[in-house]
Amino acid sequence: MPVTLAQAKELSQDKLTNEIIDDFIASPVLATLPFDDTAKSNGVSLTYVYNRVTTQSDAAPRALNTEYVPQQAATNQETTNLKIMGGSWQIDRVLARDERQVIDLVTFQSREKAKAAVALFHDLFINGSKSTDVLQFDGLKAIAESRSAHIVDAESLDLSDASKIKANGQQLLYALRQAFKGTEGFTHMGMNSDMFAIFQTIADTIPNVSYTRDELGHVVYWYGATRIVGMGYKPGTADEIIETSATGLTDIYLWREGMDGVHGVSPDGSPLVEIHLPNFNEAKAVHTGDVEFVAAIVAKKLNSVAIVKNIKVVGE
Repeated sequence: MPVTLAQAKELSQDKLTNEIIDDFIASPVLATLPFDDTAKSNGVSLTYVYNRVTTQSDAAPRALNTEYVPQQAATNQETTNLKIMGGSWQIDRVLARDERQVIDLVTFQSREKAKAAVALFHDLFINGSKSTDVLQFDGLKAIAESRSAHIVDAESLDLSDASKIKANGQQLLYALRQAFKGTEGFTHMGMNSDMFAIFQTIADTIPNVSYTRDELGHVVYWYGATRIVGMGYKPGTADEIIETSATGLTDIYLWREGMDGVHGVSPDGSPLVEIHLPNFNEAKAVHTGDVEFVAAIVAKKLNSVAIVKNIKVVGE
């Protein structure tokens, strides 16, 4: 049965575990992403088998005393392997026990590791490629490029300063509408900080780019009903997950989350996020804890992912 991180949190009674799940839920990607499980008749598996729709079913009128022309929706059977994400940390038992003047170091290290795991998931969500690294799952870039579908080339559309945004902002919206063409719409639009700043500027002048505030007071930007998401940085670095190239070009990724679109996959019976805390009853000086997240993503329909490429956001 599909589950979200918020539902997984309801099954946890541990305060620190709930705080760490909150760190995952704070991700605009993970907050509402549904996860299916890999349950098989012979037990738990780390491989998810599914059918991807490649041809939609159609319908037609029929004259009296005639039969319909048979036509079926077509699917391909696909598989994806779950990947293990996370990290460990170590602390001396004396520091864990006695150094609490400012922060609880066990809680601090656990939550920081959780934030790094979220950043890694974001990176793989966009850039993951199992053909280049067996430890990765295919992200949106690999999924879209493998089909050569719903990829729009903005042809170096220049939005690199305020005057060019004013002059060319409508061209950006036109490129986005081309990406939406032939799809069922998108729930999210991911970009880097350069592109996000441009959308903030566009929101000041164009009605269908708007913003609201979530329950925590954070500003959330929208293109129509599509949430605009800053994808952030790769774990432990200042490198953006969606890069701006040396020539000032960047891309926008769009996806429609849902069980018939883009969704996550996790092991059957998994709590989604697992936290292993040090056991300070063990007779050793240095103890280890870790945070682990076993998951992957799939896109069940060809039109649930799109890319708008080659938007110029930084001048030379």
